[in-house]
Amino acid sequence: MFKMKALAVALSTAMLASGSANAATVLLDNITATWQNTVGGTNVVEGAGDPATLSWGSGGTSSYKFDATDPSVSYTLPPNPSVNKALGQLTHYNNVINSGTGITQTQLKLTAAVSVDGNSVGSQDFVFDIFHNETTNTWSFWDLFGGGPHCCDDIVSVDPINSGQTFSYDGTDYTLFISGFGNSAHHIKSYFKSDENDKTKTKLWGYVAAAPTEVSAPVPEPATWAMMIGGLGLVGVSMRRRKTKVSFA
Repeated sequence: MFKMKALAVALSTAMLASGSANAATVLLDNITATWQNTVGGTNVVEGAGDPATLSWGSGGTSSYKFDATDPSVSYTLPPNPSVNKALGQLTHYNNVINSGTGITQTQLKLTAAVSVDGNSVGSQDFVFDIFHNETTNTWSFWDLFGGGPHCCDDIVSVDPINSGQTFSYDGTDYTLFISGFGNSAHHIKSYFKSDENDKTKTKLWGYVAAAPTEVSAPVPEPATWAMMIGGLGLVGVSMRRRKTKVSFA
């Protein structure tokens, strides 16, 4: 009985091992940024590089600046997904502009030389949507005397659930996700507020998750198949012996 249990444990372990993901280090090197596909706004100027700037507005100018992490960012798996790492710093210069000249959405494209365990995957682009709420610059009675929120704080946000960008290497899909903004990995939010007539700096955080390229169940290796077949054979022999009864005349 003990041998049969040990065999079952060995078979289970072998099958799990055959389908488990290997450890990996994903490196994003020489990160540069590009602002693109901006929605809304007047006098929009999209830039690229490190840093990369985006400006908009009439009667004044508001802008973003993104400084990439220097010189690179490295993610280690497991754990899967990895821990959050800062991809760079986003600065919003929130100046007064004419009503109706603010943007509502833009895209931040990060380009990096990517490698997995030191093996180059080439240059990869990761494109993320950034949403901008250019709030009104008009104070209300409630703002001034009722303890309400600041009238003019613009709100910048991302959608962490739909922010993944994927590349494949050696049978595994690696996805870079944007998790949000914050000054530390322990205080990340999907949005931040930016004071009027001021500049607000925050870090942009992301993590990497890995999954097999094929969705179907992993196929055991030949050695695993041999163990499974041998084990099933032993189980069959054991069951036949238990069913055999010895009778005496």
